[in-house]
Amino acid sequence: MAEAKEYAGESETPVTATAAGNPFAGTTVKVPNAVMGDIFWWDSKYNHVGLYVTEKFVVHIPNKDSRVVRVRVKTLSSQKAVKVMFVNTKDRGKDRIAQKKRKSASDFAAKQIGKTYNTNLVGNKVVKSKTYNCSQLVWAAWMNAAEIDLDNGLTMGVYPNDIVEDLRTHVYKKLT
Repeated sequence: MAEAKEYAGESETPVTATAAGNPFAGTTVKVPNAVMGDIFWWDSKYNHVGLYVTEKFVVHIPNKDSRVVRVRVKTLSSQKAVKVMFVNTKDRGKDRIAQKKRKSASDFAAKQIGKTYNTNLVGNKVVKSKTYNCSQLVWAAWMNAAEIDLDNGLTMGVYPNDIVEDLRTHVYKKLT
């Protein structure tokens, strides 16, 4: 229980992805436990990412009306697919990056707890910001920790799908 109260801004409120006309209505896919520094992605109307700060807790910003929070993994579920991935040691690699860098990324994300949502999705590739959206938070944590640009996109902004499709991430668990 002490771990549960370690960070301010923790939420025990269940967070569920929803999408209009979802063919999986009534079915939820739980986000599983993972290693610190790993990333979860879920398929929803806008898609979503977050960063594991421990095996059982993630830091993310649920939506535009919320703040960056630390939540128990068991409170997160999607009504579509979930992917869990780690950051590689090299492009298309299958080796998880060193624990020291994973901890640095996790610590960076945890320090952003309480910050509000960044509505500027187009120019969100800013590491140290007063506001974050979900993909910016994950991208900034890894950029700060290891100078790893988890953006496969060709735009000025980073989006959840850019992270899941980047050469430096490896999806090791898929749930639907």
